[in-house]
Amino acid sequence: MKNQAIPYVLVLLLGASPAVALAKTVVMPGSSAAYIFSPAAKGSGGAIAPDTDAPVLTLQDPANIAGVSANINAAINEAGKVYFVVQLKSVATAPTLAQVVAGKNSGGTAALSAGSNLSMTKDTQAIFNMTGLTELTEYKVYFVACDNVAPTANCTATPSSKEFKTLDATPPTTSEVAVTSTLATGASFTAKITEDGYGCYKVLASATPPTVDDAFKSSCTGQTMTANTIKTFGSIGGLTAGTTYYIYFLARDNAAPNNNWQTGFQQVKSFAATDVCSSQAVDVTKDTCCYAKNSDHATYGRASLIFGTYSTTGSGTSLGTLGTTMTYLKKTNLYSQTNWWDKVTTCP
Repeated sequence: MKNQAIPYVLVLLLGASPAVALAKTVVMPGSSAAYIFSPAAKGSGGAIAPDTDAPVLTLQDPANIAGVSANINAAINEAGKVYFVVQLKSVATAPTLAQVVAGKNSGGTAALSAGSNLSMTKDTQAIFNMTGLTELTEYKVYFVACDNVAPTANCTATPSSKEFKTLDATPPTTSEVAVTSTLATGASFTAKITEDGYGCYKVLASATPPTVDDAFKSSCTGQTMTANTIKTFGSIGGLTAGTTYYIYFLARDNAAPNNNWQTGFQQVKSFAATDVCSSQAVDVTKDTCCYAKNSDHATYGRASLIFGTYSTTGSGTSLGTLGTTMTYLKKTNLYSQTNWWDKVTTCP
């Protein structure tokens, strides 16, 4: 009989042991005899070769980054467990596998944020939360993955990493809200915030503050502001003489992607709509400055309806259109006149 190729048949036996299920059957020509051989490694005595491969870890970029927390998605290609630690990006030395498993940073102390012995299902994304962080800080998260092989699991030899930076999540703080001038029909005030941003306000004749919601934020009057710089909010008109009003001030910063608004009014100031300049006695030795409608200046005798600015020669220029036009007038003692005023750009 000529030599013939020996066919190999893979036998899948349901319910059989792994050794039997993965064995191969050889049928010799001219015989019904079957011989089963294990595909195990040489010298294993027919046993199935052990799993010595570490799981493959897949990390996505950190997401849902906030001021003091962030999330990261991870997956492995077999059931097992993952471990992670977070340390500052500025730390050049990466933690070792053993340090990550122990929840330690590369210096051997407790990590800023860590996760340990977290169970994973094969090829299934899991979300891990990193907490206890600091705003506007750069971090690096290190991951290690291990399978469930006993007694010794197979783990990734080198930690995998991703970088991220936390956001600004704190609104500015308001200070120095002060009413700087009041008129019979208007007022002005100043305010300061701790970050570049936007300050808005509403003036109401009510001690009950308005609701701070999206509608308020989108409709309130305001101005851009520079960090730690006093800003003047003037030309508040349409008030009624003798009425007490309240300034409700709210601010936000310019943080991206979402501005941080203050959750409530940090300072509220009340004032009466009266002309403070009208009660001041005329004194040519003092400088007095008033901001008002031109018609109010005329009413209180600070200027005629025609002339408002006086030079050293005594000539004058027009105040401008009466009514809503607002003008800063500063008391002058030229020629010892009792009611001469200079038109200025702002009051000191």
